[in-house]
Amino acid sequence: MITPTEIASKLERLYPKAGRAVLNNEVDFFPHRLRVDLVPSSDIARAIREVDALRNASKSSIGHGYSIQWQSRRSRSLGQNDFPDAIVVESMEDLVRAVGKQRSWQRLLNAVEILRSRHPSLHPWVIQNWQRLEGIEDRVGPLLDVVDYLLAHPRPNCFVRELPLAISTKWVSEHQSLLAQWLDLLLPPSSINVTASPRDFENRYGFRSATEHLRVRLLDDALQQRFGFPCSEFSLPVSVLQQTRMEEVRVIFAENKVNWLTLPCMTNTIALGGLGRGIAQLFSVDWMKQVPCVYWGDLDAEGFEILGMVRRQWPQIRSILMDAATLHAFQQLAIPGTGRMVSAPDTLLDPESAAMHQCLRSNIRLEQEHIPQSAVMEALREIGWLHDA
Repeated sequence: MITPTEIASKLERLYPKAGRAVLNNEVDFFPHRLRVDLVPSSDIARAIREVDALRNASKSSIGHGYSIQWQSRRSRSLGQNDFPDAIVVESMEDLVRAVGKQRSWQRLLNAVEILRSRHPSLHPWVIQNWQRLEGIEDRVGPLLDVVDYLLAHPRPNCFVRELPLAISTKWVSEHQSLLAQWLDLLLPPSSINVTASPRDFENRYGFRSATEHLRVRLLDDALQQRFGFPCSEFSLPVSVLQQTRMEEVRVIFAENKVNWLTLPCMTNTIALGGLGRGIAQLFSVDWMKQVPCVYWGDLDAEGFEILGMVRRQWPQIRSILMDAATLHAFQQLAIPGTGRMVSAPDTLLDPESAAMHQCLRSNIRLEQEHIPQSAVMEALREIGWLHDA
């Protein structure tokens, strides 16, 4: 026979389903009968203890929770007695008291009422997602103020912090995914940049955001004067790099900051660093499609994925220190990988593909900062980019 502890677990699992039903006005959900084992033990003393435990933890004893429906029947071993025939939760009030959510349920009902009264079209969202409101009931009204502002002022071209609302704009940052769902349902399509992910909240809904900067090093002093840069090491937005026509240079990408800083002087060469998958933002830089490029990343799944992605855009790009020979030479410096299994990009060259397969097969990664500087210098000589003085 089921125990009160086991019933308590069932009630916890019932709560989300019951909440959805109540909010959807499903009047026939309660009373709700639980599917439970009510067969008493064949041992008389144990059966009596089981039934007493159920009765003592029921609504008839403590005033809330589950109710027991009884049936009188004769048992060969126990004689004529009342036996539990069903375990029933009679109302949502009984359920929320049983699971200790009386106050939070009432706060949630108030929040749902605010949301529905201000935007009735969000009713289907409420039914499917009401638990997302738990714990933030006091924020629903202010967050709806943000929604209403964007309905009245689509794509406002301001920073979120500049919203003229009595709301902590930190709440907007904390609840961007929630706001994105509401905005996608309520805003007209013309107010949404559907090419931007909901994670890119500012871009998707027309806010300003901080411009991401690229780290740049000029590895040839002559470039500083040629292009009018005030120093040889700096950061700048992609838009500036786009406008600065640099067709006659060479570009090397180094993911690790220290490796980027220690790249040697090379004729007519600039170094860009620390981009990761953000290197994709450079695909809009037209002149970069024409210049010689070198990519140097970690020997792991992500490093090779980035290399493959970049080569689809810039077929001329080559890699250094991302081949099977490098992995073999410095395998003792490798560390455990993430275990992530992916397919090798079809744009990898055979030595690169072999290295990627070995990393995946052995679950290892060779981070570029572990490779000695002498090996870096030799790799640059081999491709003809570095010439000894």
